[in-house]
Amino acid sequence: MARSNRPTTCSSAVARRLGDYSVNRGLSHGALARIASSDGENGRSPEARISVAVACELLEALVDGLEHELAHVEALREITAHECDAVGLAVRYAPGPQEALDAMLRYSAFFCEAGHFVRGPTGSTVTLDWVDLGAHEGRGARLLAECVLAGLVLALRAAYGSALRLDAVWLAHASPSSSHASALSAWLGCPVMFSARRSGLAFHESAFEGFEAIRDDVVLRVATRRADELTRGLGATLSIQKKVHELVAMAVRDGRVADLAEPVVAKQLGMSERTLRRALDAHGVTYREVRDMVLRSTADDLLGCQPSLKGVAEVLGFSCSSAFVRAYRRWTGESPIVGRRTSLESLAGACVGT
Repeated sequence: MARSNRPTTCSSAVARRLGDYSVNRGLSHGALARIASSDGENGRSPEARISVAVACELLEALVDGLEHELAHVEALREITAHECDAVGLAVRYAPGPQEALDAMLRYSAFFCEAGHFVRGPTGSTVTLDWVDLGAHEGRGARLLAECVLAGLVLALRAAYGSALRLDAVWLAHASPSSSHASALSAWLGCPVMFSARRSGLAFHESAFEGFEAIRDDVVLRVATRRADELTRGLGATLSIQKKVHELVAMAVRDGRVADLAEPVVAKQLGMSERTLRRALDAHGVTYREVRDMVLRSTADDLLGCQPSLKGVAEVLGFSCSSAFVRAYRRWTGESPIVGRRTSLESLAGACVGT
């Protein structure tokens, strides 16, 4: 589950568009202006990338230079089809609303690979969580997280109509001020909750009714092939094994037992079960092995504080305590009673050492 040494990146073409936005509004100095006015068009090509660290610096320069706390999200409206290249076409020519959403999630790394989106529990409410790699911190990273979600909102409204209404947006970082929270909520048109466990958004699936399909299989095939080329290798800093591990851990933590099923996790990742199996096989593991790693780790934590095996079994999604006991023996070669004793001894040792 090792991360690549390659730095995470954002689209240089999109960054330059933000630079143009600042220059057109009178910002003639700073990092953004320098990038926007640099010679050559190569940096504006869809293939060009800049590091996430530089992108964070640019967003700070944009907000500070224009003295506008929402300049970073407002500037996203300037992004055109040219910057989106084939990724936009792959979404627009998708055969249906679900396929359009899958394409948005699959190709999100084209715009920013500082994390990835996953679909939450199935149902009438569509939940999209942003799983941040956590490689960057500070004000710039917070601005970037707001840009990522605002960009997704714009993409959703472009696909499903401007009338799309969000149920809520949540952000893992704290709001810098009450005025910022109010302004962002007004811009998004929905409540915004800060200091959440993670970042994401939710909307009702009725929004899919606003999708108008443009049927052209040739355009879709060419656009998909080009979008695959543009995103090949992006997002690789977080392996598929790690992504599955995080999704399973998230489901266990939130008590969403039904979402531990392999088909659900595959859908959250925007791929088929077969594709997921092949991807995990390349890492030498199976879905069951990754899931069991999470369940075993969680079980060890719960055994140190949960009063009954039945309670542990229920949290982990087992039908009864005996099923949990059998699984625990398979994972560890010993009974949960022994595991509990070990957990309690570890806790006692930690207390003594403090």
